[in-house]
Amino acid sequence: MIWIHSCTDLRYMQIVKDVVRDSVQYMSALLKGKALEVYSRLPVKDAQDYEILNDALLKRFNLTEKGFKQKFKSPRAEVDEAPTHFIARLENYLMKWIDLANVEKDFNGLMNFIVREQYLESLFSAVGHIFEREETKGFE
Repeated sequence: MIWIHSCTDLRYMQIVKDVVRDSVQYMSALLKGKALEVYSRLPVKDAQDYEILNDALLKRFNLTEKGFKQKFKSPRAEVDEAPTHFIARLENYLMKWIDLANVEKDFNGLMNFIVREQYLESLFSAVGHIFEREETKGFE
């Protein structure tokens, strides 16, 4: 019985894969503006590959791990945005950032993630101060 279920799952996965592959052609007709520019700049073979097109679009619109980190770290409240909506947006940015960073969603995973980020920020801050001191030496 398990074997039959596995075969059914495999067939279903293949059908889904074929639908996704074929949908790229149809999806391209729906693209507009910057998304259409991304599509048209890809080599023909890459433009027909859903994964490559999807990655290119995500990068173009900054919907990446780095992009969601930036959105979370430097949020701006929209005009007339209720505090609850602003907080919900921040939570969404954080969850997307954590998902894209492949963080384990338990206490240790989150703690390691936060400590690693703090460590990296302190490194970049220290390096930035060194460069600032070097740049201002010529002005003394």
